Amino acid sequence: ILTGPLGLPLYFNEAARQLLPGTGVDGDVLVRDWTAVATGSDREKLHAMIATTLDDGVRHRLLATFAPPGTELRSLMVTVSPRLAEDDRVIGLVITLQDLTDELQVRHELDVAQQRLLHLHLTLQREVF
Repeated sequence: ILTGPLGLPLYFNEAARQLLPGTGVDGDVLVRDWTAVATGSDREKLHAMIATTLDDGVRHRLLATFAPPGTELRSLMVTVSPRLAEDDRVIGLVITLQDLTDELQVRHELDVAQQRLLHLHLTLQREVF
């Protein structure tokens, strides 16, 4: 997602539109509030991160949960990087979205399996002694 100097999106690539259905261009209208489908307090955190990056010119990241209409919850790593002019003025942002949903689900399942194995191991040790 590319933004202008106020942080308002000017362009959504195809990947962003696929990750967040309903964003990008809807007919002839540019749907600018891509954070609208963020869940819980993540929307406010995203707005704060955008404002901070516009102010300090430093890249920031946040793992946020999104609930796009018609899809499952998605866990996205959102990276907000400044677009700088030659005089280091922030002239916009580059926002990248990395879908970590499957990776986080697999990690959770692995953690559950490891806990189950540890429990079985401890149970067997108690029975042996």
